[in-house]
Amino acid sequence: MSNKFCPYPFQNIEICGDYVYLCCPEWNNYNSIGNLTKDTLVNIWNCEKAMAIREKILDNDFFYCDMKKCSYATQKGFEKLLIDVKDCKPKMEIFPKIIKLGYDNECDIACNICRDEIFVNDEKTNQLYDSYIDTKYLPMLKDSDIVAINTLGDAFGSRHSRKLIKRISETYENIKFDFQTNGLMCTEEMLKELNVYSKIYNMRVSLHATSKKTYGKVVKNGEKLFNKITDNLYTLKEIKKKYPFEFNIQMVVSACNYKEMADFVDFVKLFDGEPSFWEYKPINTGLINMDNCMRNYIASPEHPEHKNFLKVLTDKRFDEIHPGRLSPLFYELRQRELQKKKKSFWHFW
Repeated sequence: MSNKFCPYPFQNIEICGDYVYLCCPEWNNYNSIGNLTKDTLVNIWNCEKAMAIREKILDNDFFYCDMKKCSYATQKGFEKLLIDVKDCKPKMEIFPKIIKLGYDNECDIACNICRDEIFVNDEKTNQLYDSYIDTKYLPMLKDSDIVAINTLGDAFGSRHSRKLIKRISETYENIKFDFQTNGLMCTEEMLKELNVYSKIYNMRVSLHATSKKTYGKVVKNGEKLFNKITDNLYTLKEIKKKYPFEFNIQMVVSACNYKEMADFVDFVKLFDGEPSFWEYKPINTGLINMDNCMRNYIASPEHPEHKNFLKVLTDKRFDEIHPGRLSPLFYELRQRELQKKKKSFWHFW
C-alpha cells in the first residue's frame, strides 16, 4: 500500500443539492455517498460507499474518479496533490477538515448563467434548511478548518445561508470560510454582522464582466448593480490587507462576455484578486430557459462565434495566470490553439 495518495476523500465532504460527495461531483463521476434528506452527515461520512472509495484511493486506484475532468489530474499537476496524510484509513476517526455546502438556491440577482428570475425559497424550504443547522451541520464541523458556502445560491443573499454562517462562526471560533457570492451584499457591515470579518479563507466573487454594459447582458438589471459590486470589491481589497485571504474573481464564460476575457485578467488586478474562467454549461436546473442556454454556449464547436472565442483564448495575458484558473476545457482548447499558431508560424518560415 502506497503512503502517497489523494487526500480529498479523507479530508473533504461536499453537499450538492440533496446528495453528498467526497469530492467535486464532476471529478468523481457523481459517485454520491449518501442523501442529506435521509441520513445525517455524521453517519454518511463513514458509510460503506465512502469507505470503499477511500480504500481504492489508498491503493492508488482511481476507479471512482474521472481523471479527465479532475483539475488536479490535468493542468494543476496531479503529482503535487498526492501527499502523505497521516492516520488515513477507510473508516475515518476524525470528521472532514473541509466541508462544502451547495444546496440552497436562494440568490439576490438573476443571471442568465443559472436563473431567469431572482429565486427566493418558500417558507417551508427555509424552515427545513434551518433545521439542518443543528441536526446535520454543526455536529459534523467539530474537526473542520474550512466551510465553503454557497455554491448554488449566494452566501450573503440567502436568508438561510446568513443564519448558517452566523451560527457556525459563533459555535466554532477558529473555522474559516470559503464564500461564493455575486458580491452585491458582501459589504463590510455584513461581514461584521455575521462575525466573519477576520475569518475569510477565500472570497470567490462571480463578476462575469469588466463593464456595465456587458454585466447588464449577463445579469438582469446588471447595469444598475455593477458599480455597487465593484465598490464592494474595493472594500474587500482593503479588508484583505488587514486579514489576508485568497481573493478569486470569477467569470463564467458565455457568448455574452467572452470578448472581455483577456481584459478581465487586467481588470481583476484593480482589486488585488486572482481571475478564474469557467465554462458555461447548459444544464437544466428548472430555473432557466434552455433555448437561451444553448445560445450562450460559446464552448460548443457548433456555436456561430466559437472560432472567435478560440482566438480570444490565445491572448498573451492568459500566460500571466496559473493554468488552474482556466477550466480544464479552456486549458485544453488554449493549448491546442497555441500549437496551431506555432505550426503556422514555422510553416510560414
